[in-house]
Amino acid sequence: MQLALVAAAMTTLLATVRTDESAMQAVMKCAKDSNMKLEVLMKSCDSDMSGVDGFKCFTKCVQQLMGIMGEDGKFSPEGATKFVADEDRGVALKVANECAKEVGDTPDLCERAHAVNECSKKKDPEIYKKSCLALMAKMMS
Repeated sequence: MQLALVAAAMTTLLATVRTDESAMQAVMKCAKDSNMKLEVLMKSCDSDMSGVDGFKCFTKCVQQLMGIMGEDGKFSPEGATKFVADEDRGVALKVANECAKEVGDTPDLCERAHAVNECSKKKDPEIYKKSCLALMAKMMS
């Protein structure tokens, strides 16, 4: 019941945030591969999930399937902005570039993906949360 109310409240975000079938499929595939539950993913929109087993590698999986991180671990700031609202794209690109530089070439790709994710969330929590919640809402609809 509570998840249904959350989903209903979040559906208004879908009009302003770019979500597509490939993003949703990436999250669903990686969640299944990493045994992540939807409730855990919902919390990830505004909480630090670094202590949750498998979450860092879930993040890497999603970033690679969505074209945000290459198989070689190279981060694509442009790829990271494909799924944000048009009006947020400029700020999101600036944040993505800053985070890519800050995180650098962390050898463990799961750690790298998670660090970029947390950096983005910290630098612009509003855009991060709006995009994250819109994707979760679409998955629940």
